[in-house]
Amino acid sequence: MISTGKLRYSIDDGNLSQKMDIFYWVTKNCSIVQVPGVDTSSIPLVQPQGGPRNQQFTALYDCGN
Repeated sequence: MISTGKLRYSIDDGNLSQKMDIFYWVTKNCSIVQVPGVDTSSIPLVQPQGGPRNQQFTALYDCGN
């Protein structure tokens, strides 16, 4: 999907490490994106209820570079 341009970003919501093959590929082949104003070190790993707009993440990866 990345090679065809269908996927560029990957969000780690704290559960990516549970999918070890994907986790290793993303961490070796993608770059962490710094989001202005967001300190991901203080974001809890527990996901709140309420849908995608309320989800928090621990890292955003750019795989299109």
